[in-house]
Amino acid sequence: MKPNERFRACGWSVAALLVAAGVGGCAYSGNGPIDVHYQKYKAGMPEDDKVFVCSSYGCRKQTPFKFTAADIAEVKKIMSAKRTATPAGEREATKEALAWMGHRADTAVGTAGDRPGDDFAGNGDPGQMDCVDVATNLSSYMLVMENHKLFRHHSVG
Repeated sequence: MKPNERFRACGWSVAALLVAAGVGGCAYSGNGPIDVHYQKYKAGMPEDDKVFVCSSYGCRKQTPFKFTAADIAEVKKIMSAKRTATPAGEREATKEALAWMGHRADTAVGTAGDRPGDDFAGNGDPGQMDCVDVATNLSSYMLVMENHKLFRHHSVG
């Protein structure tokens, strides 16, 4: 599945992201502040431009990945002032930026071959992700973007 197929959120709050980022068969529903989600799954919060890419279902495997200065420059181009002038424009640019960041990280850490949906064969496979993994990864990417002050109309959390 391509990264941009994983992210089809219509809303913006992290709670909506956690639901919208889910793939077929997921029964996860997140509530509360974003750090509660990270604590529940013992997931590492981003550290500057370093994220911990979740996989194996339920964030059981976390692979460190650091976005380079060139990566951040690409995300900044996607999130240009012209494209993010309106809240709707910012949401569209954010979808594209998240797809780009997901593809970049997935290719580097070995999750680019993630199959669509959740299946029993993927449980525990470090190359596969369930909806919790995807939601956590997308949240991490948004926190990196927020750290770089790329949101004009929205916030994460």
